[in-house]
Amino acid sequence: MVDQQVSRWPYLPVLLRPEYLYNAIHDLQELLGSMRTCPTGADRKWHEKVLCFLGAQVSDLEWERNIERIELSLQIAQQFMKGKDVAERIRKHEKLWIQYRQIPLSKQGKHAKVISLLDDRGASMAMDEYLSSVEKLANSDGLANVVTAYWKSIGDPEIKDKELASRTTQEWFKRRGYKWKVIKKGIYKDGNEQPDVMDYCDNIYLP
Repeated sequence: MVDQQVSRWPYLPVLLRPEYLYNAIHDLQELLGSMRTCPTGADRKWHEKVLCFLGAQVSDLEWERNIERIELSLQIAQQFMKGKDVAERIRKHEKLWIQYRQIPLSKQGKHAKVISLLDDRGASMAMDEYLSSVEKLANSDGLANVVTAYWKSIGDPEIKDKELASRTTQEWFKRRGYKWKVIKKGIYKDGNEQPDVMDYCDNIYLP
């Protein structure tokens, strides 16, 4: 869940901004320094761009230069030999990191695009929360609804209108080593209420 103040990012009072920036930088540096969860390839480059953008904002606040976000993001994009489109994407990714601690993974070069979206850190966290809450009662439809709701909540134009199919969820579960099974519940039925028994009692058996 996103707290009320951070949900307003980047439109926060100047005095509140440094804390969120410092925490975001700390967490992003930890992720990039992790041997287990560090993103690779193009995904790492996007994380690095966001880290540079966060650092540029901290410097801007410390020196009280009051440079606009758009200009700062464009400066970062130009450092990577990119232009306005990348600058806009940096701002979107930065907002997602501040609010959700996740940056959408690149779908370039992946065969199963929707499956790659499920590998996203935020989506994985949403699924883990669902599994923890329902445990053995988990089902593919429920999991699909949780992920779809998460995609809509983050506001990313590339995925906000997507809906996850339960069949795709089952495929993702297989990749993680889970196995689906039907839990059958025992149902007791009184034999005295069966039609043939009742007919015998009413018309044949005489006490």
